[in-house]
Amino acid sequence: MLARRLLSLGLLTLAACDSANDSATADTADTADTADDHGPPPEVIGVDVLELEIPGSLHVQGLALPARMFVPRYADLATTAQSAVLVMHGSGGLTRMPDGSEVDRPCSAELEPQFARWGQRLAELGHVVLMPASYDARGFCDRYDDEARIPADFDDDRERLVARVYDLDASSRFLCMRPEVDCDRLGLLGFSHGASTVMLSQHWELGRALDDYATGEGAGLDIIVRSPPPGAPQFSLAIGYYPGCGLESVVHFGLDASVDPGALFFPATDLYIEHGSADPLIEDCSSADGQGRRQLQSAAVAAARGVPDRYHIAVHAGADHGFDNAGTPGSDEGSGSQRPEDIAARDAALDATLAHLADALVAAID
Repeated sequence: MLARRLLSLGLLTLAACDSANDSATADTADTADTADDHGPPPEVIGVDVLELEIPGSLHVQGLALPARMFVPRYADLATTAQSAVLVMHGSGGLTRMPDGSEVDRPCSAELEPQFARWGQRLAELGHVVLMPASYDARGFCDRYDDEARIPADFDDDRERLVARVYDLDASSRFLCMRPEVDCDRLGLLGFSHGASTVMLSQHWELGRALDDYATGEGAGLDIIVRSPPPGAPQFSLAIGYYPGCGLESVVHFGLDASVDPGALFFPATDLYIEHGSADPLIEDCSSADGQGRRQLQSAAVAAARGVPDRYHIAVHAGADHGFDNAGTPGSDEGSGSQRPEDIAARDAALDATLAHLADALVAAID
């Protein structure tokens, strides 16, 4: 197992081992004062970044996953385990393309700036942050810029989505093995393809959906499709930035919950989606901006069961894909689009995300 510890700011190497509501401010109004209910959190004075490996024994496919873990460093020794956030990267991968200096790894050791920022900001708030590198584990770095190295059992959109659900499952089990993590306070955050993975992983009938898929369309894939084993940790909330909600038809698109609500998509926990109205991937996510079939399915299941809808979506006017990465390259805010719509969406979504995480994960510190 890799066990290199990096200090995040200097990256100095050390030795170590309800219904959904389409609104940019949806569902955040009552979360602002939650942290005050539990007293002040311990003071974070720094962040350690571990480069490690999630063992293949935890993975449905037996695959070991390289990962980064951001761990808060406290002024006083923490006496309780901390909340944790599992982060799933998008199609650009977790780390940069190789620069020629790599010897025993397929990609650069440098994180994409988007994920360096997210890991740092969440750890500074007291969350342990785990980021599995799905692509590095399979010998390539970027879905589009590194296609030649994508293996045959991962070169299909359906294969990628199902296999990354297994990555997420293994990563969640690994988090709960860490002594610094409170397994009762787990959050889930994904971006683009990682957000689609988050959505599918949190489908309330995931095992049934995968088992059905395995005997249908999934039978033609280059991977064996099966339900993850029982005993996976439960997340307190899930957040997805600009996912594609089609889920590669692993979950059917029907809308009649009176016939079989178990065949419809419904989140196993509160799911908060941050999307942009200019993003084509919004089609199946928002009923106000497309067919919104997943939103409609979730509402139908909630109505049939007589429970609150756990599907919440905020749509940011004019924002495009990847808006959380908006900002001047090299700045602390971002390294992508400088469009005002994307910057406004970035800031509003960040405020909402941090409020949701605080609401669901903060707890009293003895």
